[in-house]
Amino acid sequence: MRLKRMREEMLLAKERGQLIERELVIKQLSYLVIAIRQRLLSLPLNIGNRFGDRQVPIREVVEYAKRLINETLVELSKLPDCVDPAEWKKFLEEEEE
Repeated sequence: MRLKRMREEMLLAKERGQLIERELVIKQLSYLVIAIRQRLLSLPLNIGNRFGDRQVPIREVVEYAKRLINETLVELSKLPDCVDPAEWKKFLEEEEE
């Protein structure tokens, strides 16, 4: 019974144009994960650039790292809404090659 209801819901969503192709979802997820990965990988470099070789209290480094991580998390939380359509199109074209 449950399976029948789920199938009917899926068919109704398909008729309404509310379904997204699995391949497109995977591409979108890949695009977002790449952006997240790049942002996270930049954190150590940003911290290093901030403090360089000078001696600083560990508390200052920790506070800066926390602030940078929080800023990154806020930025990432907005990522799906901030996707540049031109960049997304370029990504799709590269995927097809």
